[in-house]
Amino acid sequence: MKRARPLINIVLSVALGLMALPPSAQAQDCPAAAYTVQRGDTLYGIARKLGTTIDALARANNLANPNRLFAGQVLIAPGSANCSAPNPNSGGAAPGPIVHVVQRGETLVRIAARYGVSLSALITANHIANPARIFAGQKLIIPGPQTQTATAPQTQTVPGLVLSPAIPEQGRTLWLALPATGLSNLSGSLGPWPILFFREGDRYVGLVGLYALAEPGEYPLKLTLTDTGGQTTEHTQSVRVAEGGYRSESLNLSPGKSELLNPELTIPERERVIGIVAPVSPARFWADVFQRPAAGKVTSSFGTRRSYNGGPFNSFHGGVDFSTNGGLDIRAPAPGVVVLAEPLTVRGNTTIIDHGWGVYSGFYHQSEIRVKPGDVVPTGQLIGKIGGTGLATGPHLHWELWVNTIQVDALQWTRQAGP
Repeated sequence: MKRARPLINIVLSVALGLMALPPSAQAQDCPAAAYTVQRGDTLYGIARKLGTTIDALARANNLANPNRLFAGQVLIAPGSANCSAPNPNSGGAAPGPIVHVVQRGETLVRIAARYGVSLSALITANHIANPARIFAGQKLIIPGPQTQTATAPQTQTVPGLVLSPAIPEQGRTLWLALPATGLSNLSGSLGPWPILFFREGDRYVGLVGLYALAEPGEYPLKLTLTDTGGQTTEHTQSVRVAEGGYRSESLNLSPGKSELLNPELTIPERERVIGIVAPVSPARFWADVFQRPAAGKVTSSFGTRRSYNGGPFNSFHGGVDFSTNGGLDIRAPAPGVVVLAEPLTVRGNTTIIDHGWGVYSGFYHQSEIRVKPGDVVPTGQLIGKIGGTGLATGPHLHWELWVNTIQVDALQWTRQAGP
């Protein structure tokens, strides 16, 4: 499976939630006005290159600490905001497409809000498979009104196709099943998300994780079917993605814990975790619903919109938190192979299990790790002990589930683990 290039993600894992970084400078439609920081650059040197001053450059880019630059950061020259694309509502000649240069810490949600476009339109216009994986310096096309009002795709029924659930929800997993009779291959996508299809007996089974902050609405389901004679047929139909019904909560972090939000720590660690959960194993190791990995009660659900230290509710909790009330044991929720078992800075003592078919479980903040990479674990095997290591406000288990590098609601898998 193809690995992504280094990424700046739209959200950062924070004790199992996702913490968006503060917004930086306005991204521009004039590539010449942007400067990409190189290793060894100083703000003084960049100011000289751009013909401006340090103070003006810091103000234009909302730099909280002008002494902290990083390679790959994109800075905008003061005054370059005046070169933005014409307002499409102002009349006159039709403007060309608006191009937005992603700044470090920006999210698709914020970019969409800035330009007054829908999140789904922004995702579709840029063919973004994983909205959690945009990076500084990436150029995004801002869709115009004509892009957002495109007609719904024509529906062509695929005989025998089953969607489970029939109406999927943001932040959860959609399963698909189709009889394999007469087919040699099946591929497809739902909006910007590729569907992983696998041959299982006399049927094809597919699964796709839907991003938790994806905008509810209609998305095109596109399938490409290849029969045993080599003939290819394409089918498209509209699928409605509903809201996940998530709540919100406010968290206050101590100064010591807040230090672990430093992008120099969070970004490399998140990139490493994404790289670990990216490979897709062709085997499916589980056959039943997943079991809860801990006996304690759920103290924070997946998808909860979060505010940190009084900030806006622009991030979400990327996993499920369990208390220690039922004991400290952490047990494998389903069969799989251990691919990571070691201390991490932000996530603390961490274990990651590959369940096959692009599905991975992560267990964070452990006080003890009881397995090692390469171990094959059955459902219920003791894999560790609940703790408070890493970025945690107290002892708890954070259970995270990934489907094709998208974080999804793990508790859905305790009720359903297949179509």
